[in-house]
Amino acid sequence: MIRVNFLEAFRRDYRPSIARALVFFVAVSLAMTPVLTVAVEGDEEPVYPAPTMLAPADGTSVAVSKPVITGLALNGSLVKVFIDGTFNGQLMVTNDESGVGNFAYEPFLHLKPGSHTAYTIAENPNGKDSSRSDVLRFSVEQPMPAPVVFDTVVNPTTTKQRPWLVGVAVNDSLVQIFIDSRFNGQFTVKNHESGVANFAYRTLYDLTPGRHTYGAVAIDPDGKQSVMSGIVEFAVPDVEPDPTEPVVKGEETATNDETDDVTTEELDETVDDSNGQSIEGDTSDESMNENNDDGTEENNEDGDSESTDENTNEGADEAAASTDDDESGNWPLVVGLMVLAVVLIVIIDNLVRRSRGDKSEDNDKSGSSSTRQPDELFPPPPPDLK
Repeated sequence: MIRVNFLEAFRRDYRPSIARALVFFVAVSLAMTPVLTVAVEGDEEPVYPAPTMLAPADGTSVAVSKPVITGLALNGSLVKVFIDGTFNGQLMVTNDESGVGNFAYEPFLHLKPGSHTAYTIAENPNGKDSSRSDVLRFSVEQPMPAPVVFDTVVNPTTTKQRPWLVGVAVNDSLVQIFIDSRFNGQFTVKNHESGVANFAYRTLYDLTPGRHTYGAVAIDPDGKQSVMSGIVEFAVPDVEPDPTEPVVKGEETATNDETDDVTTEELDETVDDSNGQSIEGDTSDESMNENNDDGTEENNEDGDSESTDENTNEGADEAAASTDDDESGNWPLVVGLMVLAVVLIVIIDNLVRRSRGDKSEDNDKSGSSSTRQPDELFPPPPPDLK
């Protein structure tokens, strides 16, 4: 009897309240659904676009063991490259004005012959990755056989500074030569019926003395490239002069000798002309005339000839001295010393003039004091006392 009364009371008192609560909860949930949806969508960033793969083309085969993987991605993207499902490397795209840049990636290791896959993922500047790009499937062909190189050869057709670099490669090969790890030249081998051709290569210039290395790479007509051949080390000696060849005189020495000969001949001609009353003699006569104008007209003919010879000899000595200066190349020093001497002479002359002026002033003062009257030197006598 008590149990029946309890159930009846629960149904009568609490059942309407529970129904009202359920109705309120459902209404509030329906009202908040659009608000929650907008908030969630606002927090999420848009999906970053995946790169677009361009090469190698899907389903093709490549002749090289390190094929270049190219594609497109948004500017500022860090592209991650995966080969055969394994991360192989990453690089930044080259930005473009259009907003989409390109990339080109070369694997750092040679791929084995056979089938391979490649795909990429782009990472935006905020560090968020894009989805995976399309997967490219390609195959790598068998590698091109590498050339075989041998020790250098020096024979009568070449020199030690340009030795023959010899080796063998398969027919139709384009052989590239690398000396000291730098490309030096290339050529196509002459085919042989055996399928393997030999080659001999020589540089266009002399190699520097010292130790060197060289190797070769072969490329077939389809562009398939082999790996580097074995490396051969060789030495280039210093160039030794041939003792049978005559020693050629330098241009500067020959020029100086010619200058000395010409200078000596000119001096001899000058002396001869002066003795024969040539142009130099006329110049000496002019100087003699000037001396006569100054009061030296009393010289006789013998004195005139002696002065002429002296002047001529002095002129020859000055010409020889100037020639020596020109030959030695010290004429700037000579000019500088002359200018310095002139400046010193002017300064000394000014000092002498100034000292003479001071002495004259002192003499004037002493003379004026010595010419004083006796009355000024002694007091006047006392007056007579009467």
